Amino acid sequence: GKPLTGDGTLERGGSVFGRVLERGSGSAIPGAEVRLIPSARGLPSGPARAATADASGRYRFDGIATGRYVALPEAQGYYLPQLKPTSGGMFAPMPVGMGDRSAPPDLTVVVTAEGHEAQRDLELARGYSVSGRVVDAAGTGIEEAAIYARGYGLHTIGAQWGLGVLRAEPLAKSKVDGEFTVDGLPPKADWVLYARKKGYAGVCGAPFATGEEAQTPTLTLQLMAGATIRGTVVDGAGQPVADMQVNYEGGSQELAGDKTSATSGPEGTFELTGVPPGDGTLNVRGMGHQEKQTPVKGLEAGEVREGVVIQLVAGVEVSGVVVDQEGEPIPNLELMLQFPTGMGETITAQDGSFTFRGVMAGRCQFFTWNAGAVGKPFDAPATNLRLVSERVVMVRIHGEVLGPDGDPIPLCSVRILPTGGGWAEKPLSTGSGLVDAVGGTFEQVVPGPGPWIVTASSPRN
Repeated sequence: GKPLTGDGTLERGGSVFGRVLERGSGSAIPGAEVRLIPSARGLPSGPARAATADASGRYRFDGIATGRYVALPEAQGYYLPQLKPTSGGMFAPMPVGMGDRSAPPDLTVVVTAEGHEAQRDLELARGYSVSGRVVDAAGTGIEEAAIYARGYGLHTIGAQWGLGVLRAEPLAKSKVDGEFTVDGLPPKADWVLYARKKGYAGVCGAPFATGEEAQTPTLTLQLMAGATIRGTVVDGAGQPVADMQVNYEGGSQELAGDKTSATSGPEGTFELTGVPPGDGTLNVRGMGHQEKQTPVKGLEAGEVREGVVIQLVAGVEVSGVVVDQEGEPIPNLELMLQFPTGMGETITAQDGSFTFRGVMAGRCQFFTWNAGAVGKPFDAPATNLRLVSERVVMVRIHGEVLGPDGDPIPLCSVRILPTGGGWAEKPLSTGSGLVDAVGGTFEQVVPGPGPWIVTASSPRN
């Protein structure tokens, strides 16, 4: 055949560079790894890239497309100081700007145009270490067990920082004879570690503290043989139901299972391994069916419980039409329905009609962003409903974000808020999703007439 020919252009992109330094001393951290994660409007927008710092702590990314990024450094023996541990064991993000979903400014990088070079020096703080062993019920060491800390890790704040849903990453793995060392823990008064390995349930270790004056003990983390649950999800006619989320909840708060969630396969089957012994509940949910909770009693360590059948009830329908005070249909209205196990959302059609399917039967209530509750609570299923709501006047707010020198500021966060009540907060990004990244312009249609407050912030302003 003939060779394919054609014209094309490749953008060379911009660059992100800087150094990874130790907080306090300013010393370089050679070998530190830096992950660069794209993030636009507080939502992950592409895969991460990684670079390793050289002997001078310098890192560099080239060919970076225009946009907003989060730079995350990590190195053995260090921790990210922007993660602040709380007394409850969870991590909370530092306050940023006006509270929209974005990472702290000193971790955020903005590439404004092709050829732009963005510099961002990153800091890590030297942490504390704890050592111990992972053992079974007889005290025999277990190798290749993953070590985690309760409530610790980027997965606890990924969505708040615009990184999406991140998986928990182990802090360390046990070696021969079950020995392990966790490096780089921040100072904290109530750490709780646990181990996980396929087929086992982990027992949470004793609380301990890290800090300048803390006496860190040598830990023993126990793994016990977990139970296995195998079963099938079926509908009311006994036919298999695929793609349903099956979660096991229960056991002891001091135990951590290996795999306590699964998705039913094409034949409706599922398997949960490393389930903590004791009593618990199988919770099944998914599209088109009502949520089902099935008690599980008396699971024993190492037990394989098979033949569990979970029969679902088809969800019910809620439908109707939304009209204004004159009886005219209201199209394109964002309508929300709260039902016993959650909330659904839809947009009304041009004739004002709407339909919710797979709703759990029970007490329900409609809501809209601008008017709050619409109509009175009712019981599902329900059809041919007629809702009367205010017709929302939509207003286009647009403008440009300028710096002190009058130059446009690209890729900053713009927030449009009502001065009192009504419409919910919705952070925006200039350039309408980076369409006009260099110009620093913004535009949004909001339910009017206002008045509105428009504010802007950026990683550098």
